[in-house]
Amino acid sequence: MKYQLDLIFKLHQVDYEIHQLQEDLAKIPVQKSELEAELHTKRSVFEVKSAQIETLEKNRREKERAVETSQARLNDFQGKLSEIKTNREYQAATKEMDEGKKNNKILEEQILVIMQQLEGIKAETKEIEESLQGVVSSYDNRKKELEDVASQLQGKIGDFDQKREEVVKHMDPKFLSLYQRVRKSKTDAVVFVESGACQGCHMRIPPQLYIEIQKLKNLFTCPTCHRILYLSEWAGGEKKEVTQEAVT
Repeated sequence: MKYQLDLIFKLHQVDYEIHQLQEDLAKIPVQKSELEAELHTKRSVFEVKSAQIETLEKNRREKERAVETSQARLNDFQGKLSEIKTNREYQAATKEMDEGKKNNKILEEQILVIMQQLEGIKAETKEIEESLQGVVSSYDNRKKELEDVASQLQGKIGDFDQKREEVVKHMDPKFLSLYQRVRKSKTDAVVFVESGACQGCHMRIPPQLYIEIQKLKNLFTCPTCHRILYLSEWAGGEKKEVTQEAVT
């Protein structure tokens, strides 16, 4: 019986290690998602700024072409003033030229504002681009690190899976069945009994049950939390701290 109890304790230790490794492995996709979210945010900001620059540049070019077209008309009018014969035609031409000059002035002022806006946004975009390059570099390095860690964890889980198979191979089927049933609801399916108390729920073990446990004639569970009980002195130098949190 002691041999079977030790196998259950060993299986519990192996399963606990696998559980811890699986939890660590499950964190990696979350960490990668956080890195990707940061990268996406930086790229989105850069793309928005780039789109703003493109829009302003397009607007500036349109206004510059409008000024060029208007100036060409003014030059044409200026060249034809000497050919005008009536005062009425002359006044109409000069009026249109004045309006053209005013319109050009407005456009030139708008172009100046656009150029100032472009200067500011381009400076911001340059900083964002440099920051983005840093995030991309950090993302690539961190992603590689996380992938390496994931590979190592998977390797360790594989090693423990083999150890588990070896332990299970020697276990009494009814004890294995009990263990698996308990572990469905509690990660710490096997707990120590110390100072007469279950270390899973910290409730006192009835004296008669404690005596029966010591006889090593059967496998016993805690009357309160139903975890499998294992005397701490049985573990000897192999005793190790296990989680006390139940999975509900």
